[in-house]
Amino acid sequence: MVAQTHTPDFFDHPIFDFQSFHLETRAMRAMKEQIQRWLWTGHTGGVILGDPRIGKTHAVAHLLSDLTLRNGQRVPAYYISIPRRDTKTIKAIMRLLCLDRQLLATGPTEYLSSRFVNYLFEYCHTQHARQLLIVVDEMQRLAPRQLEAFAEIFDDLQMLGVRATVVFVGNQRESNEMLNHLPYEEYDHIYGRFLEQRGHYVGLKSEEDVRFCLGQYDTLRYPKQGPSYVRYFVPPSTPESFRFASLSPLVWQTFRAAQKKYGFTSWGMQYFVCAMNTLLTDYFSKEGAIEECDASMLNECIAVSGLISSHVRTPGDA
Repeated sequence: MVAQTHTPDFFDHPIFDFQSFHLETRAMRAMKEQIQRWLWTGHTGGVILGDPRIGKTHAVAHLLSDLTLRNGQRVPAYYISIPRRDTKTIKAIMRLLCLDRQLLATGPTEYLSSRFVNYLFEYCHTQHARQLLIVVDEMQRLAPRQLEAFAEIFDDLQMLGVRATVVFVGNQRESNEMLNHLPYEEYDHIYGRFLEQRGHYVGLKSEEDVRFCLGQYDTLRYPKQGPSYVRYFVPPSTPESFRFASLSPLVWQTFRAAQKKYGFTSWGMQYFVCAMNTLLTDYFSKEGAIEECDASMLNECIAVSGLISSHVRTPGDA
């Protein structure tokens, strides 16, 4: 672990802010380009699916403020994550949406819907925009009938002159279970608007993906005019020529060995970031650790990240 001899402000470094620490991935860029393309070409919606805990929610949260129209205007965006609930009705969704925006959440379904649609309309009006992106995360927690809520919101916004694009994001297996059992005849209007366009989000799947992420530790700086993330933690005696990205072959080979043993489909960012932050802050902060870096050190960091334990069930697990 990092020695506690540092001044308190040492731990203000972004690496220690587990909630907001951000590295871009090539998959994030691809997701942004796909949603941007849907916006630019007038698609009314789409679905992006991926495995659990690979960084879908984190990626969406960071790209929302970067999406623009063809003229460069930022697209207003509304994001909602669907919680687990016992009640699976349209009214429950409308109530959730109102509560999320601190709107009055009582009364019949049509009142709830009207309040929320008016909120979205006013939001677009303040942004001088006639186009809106709605992102619905954790879509696998929706009941099929609840998709109707978003079709209703889409219709009402269109009546008010606002064009909505509704993007659903979810875990692949559970979401596909729902989508594959939707009776097409009953939900053809939902398919046509929101479910025909599909995207797939993945974790790190190659050495190039790993190098792309590790390179950001070499270029990002804290404070803004201060040292790189790497130089912030490594001992002063570390050669200036050292680059975190140079470890990408060893890091990828070590992960691949674990992947073959445990069957991971890809390296989720939650686990990658934890492993690499541990390597940098708890190992490379010590004199001589960089020269001693090998597969066993990396395996310890991967184990600390929880990647293996999250994929291995013991006989006592449910």
